[in-house]
Amino acid sequence: MLVVFGLLATVFARDAFFKVKKNAQFFDNVAVTKGYALDPNVSLALARESKDRFWAVHVWLGYIFCFLLVLRCVSIFESQKKTAPQEPRSLRLLYNLAYGIFIIMALSGLTLNLSANLNLSTDVHDWTHSLHEWGFRFVLGFAVLHLLGVLRAELGKQPGIVSQMIHGKKLQQIQNAAKKD
Repeated sequence: MLVVFGLLATVFARDAFFKVKKNAQFFDNVAVTKGYALDPNVSLALARESKDRFWAVHVWLGYIFCFLLVLRCVSIFESQKKTAPQEPRSLRLLYNLAYGIFIIMALSGLTLNLSANLNLSTDVHDWTHSLHEWGFRFVLGFAVLHLLGVLRAELGKQPGIVSQMIHGKKLQQIQNAAKKD
């Protein structure tokens, strides 16, 4: 969850704070207030470099996401071998769709990051980028639905579900342990 939040946050922060032309003007203004004059190409290069360095955080979070996604998929397949799913069919379908989109996002992100090494044509790169952006919109919507579903469960039939997600114990187990102490 934290990795997905970090990925979403880096996209929003990049779009809000890392506009190359605005940041180049900012660097120019800072230089002027300090008594220096920057060549316009230098301020643009500084702006691009700061954006690239910030975006490297998104790339590394993407690699971590890919690793965790593989672990999660293996875990799901292993647990399904042992027990039958207990969620309603509609919820399972939504989660399967979400994991499918997560896999598409991971593969398209890896492809974009490795596109120079893969010698992709501009058309393939652009198509992959569009696919990745479309997946982002889905993930954003899924995150909102997921949080609303957790809130509904917490306030409804499954109180304690949030604390169970954090420490893995059901509310009943915690209450029984408290009574023993």
